[in-house]
Amino acid sequence: MTDSTNEDSFRGQAPAANEDSVGGQAPVKRPALNWSLRLAEERVGDVLVLILAGRIAAADAEMLERRLDATLAAGHRRLVIDLAAVDYVSGRGVKMLDAVHVRLVEPQGRLVLCAVADPVRIVLELAGSAARLAIESTRAAAVARASAESDPPWRGRPPDA
Repeated sequence: MTDSTNEDSFRGQAPAANEDSVGGQAPVKRPALNWSLRLAEERVGDVLVLILAGRIAAADAEMLERRLDATLAAGHRRLVIDLAAVDYVSGRGVKMLDAVHVRLVEPQGRLVLCAVADPVRIVLELAGSAARLAIESTRAAAVARASAESDPPWRGRPPDA
């Protein structure tokens, strides 16, 4: 059940697929890379779902952080970030996700990530953030968790456990 949807792009569209000729052979098609970060918004009850696509590079993380600051300033306290179409997150992006999580804990808010692609999951695990952030495999599960009143804001165990 979606109440509203909004979409914008931080940096244009992703480049088209490229072709390379190798050793005089027929061109080899390479898949297009998602260099730009695109964002769409959905409201599901009292949960704001941000659907990201592309790469969260350092510059994108700063722009996304400003967007999340505005979201928090508007009073949204239950956020889901869908990362299914994100194939890269920089260290700055990881720090930004951690910072938003910490900012939401005090006012009894909740940040839940969902559908995290393997490359992004690996970065979150290496940074130690996967243990602190709530992560669900589907958007529906993430929305349910963000809506829950009794679930603690950390990922199933207290931060000191």
